Amino acid sequence: MRKILFLLMCTPLIGGTMFTSCSEEDDYDYSYLDSPYVRDATQNGESIVISWDKVDDATSYKIYRGDGYSSSYSAELLGSSSTTSYTDKSPLIGYNSYWVQAINSSMESDYSNSVGCTYTPPPLPAPTGVTATQSGLGILISWNSVPDATGYIVTYNTSADGYYEYIGSSESNATTTATTMTVYFNTTPSTGTTHYFKVQAINGSQKSSASSYASCTYSNPGGGIESGIYLGVIGFNQNTMVNDISLLTNSTKYNFTSFINSMTTKQGTVLYYAVESALNKLKAATFPDDLVNVSIVTFTDGLDQRSVMLNDTYHK
Repeated sequence: MRKILFLLMCTPLIGGTMFTSCSEEDDYDYSYLDSPYVRDATQNGESIVISWDKVDDATSYKIYRGDGYSSSYSAELLGSSSTTSYTDKSPLIGYNSYWVQAINSSMESDYSNSVGCTYTPPPLPAPTGVTATQSGLGILISWNSVPDATGYIVTYNTSADGYYEYIGSSESNATTTATTMTVYFNTTPSTGTTHYFKVQAINGSQKSSASSYASCTYSNPGGGIESGIYLGVIGFNQNTMVNDISLLTNSTKYNFTSFINSMTTKQGTVLYYAVESALNKLKAATFPDDLVNVSIVTFTDGLDQRSVMLNDTYHK
């Protein structure tokens, strides 16, 4: 805080006399706070720490932030501090500008000098807990969520080492597929082949390193070579449930009836997806050489919006 001293000079008037009653000096209290001098702003992990010099008679400080195009008058108020440092726990990605004001119970200082810091987010960690298991006509890949990840990329290879390709849409295996869920269903595995999968986390242009691989050997989903009637059931409501293709006999019929009886009705169906799954299952199954007829029987009483959610091809 500073005080300004004013000196009052008294002079005689022309044709008059000296004002002998004038005081020689008066001390007026025009107090103000010095502006803080901000020393630096440095990144510390996921935060930026701003520090400045202490201002006499200040009881606290206000901290402001802007981007590279801001001035102190357009900057946003971040918060206050009773010490000479402040931690910005949610900095902007890129350049951050900072200003500080000193305050007490009766006044505020002007804005300080500006200091800047370019914030680079820490790299995303690779996903952990990756598993790959056969599920019906495909392989289900799952993993643990990664903090700050907005999506994930799943890659695969037919050996543990070497180049891992992106898993793509049904149109192309070269298309990058990102999902905010922590599961991915591969619908095009090769029978008898061991598939290796890795997962990467992404956030904007950020991409983590690849996870450890998980593997799964895809086997023939059903069938046989004995003559007779073969039956497979795919039940569907909002999801699909599979009873694999097998020979229907008096001793196996209970497997089918109990499977059907255990199903419950729900709003929405996956009819198209279930039919496609049935066709793929028939293609992969082994049947006797004297095969006479193959039939797919479907019935549903619901709309089919869930199929579109499971496979974007149905949009087209």
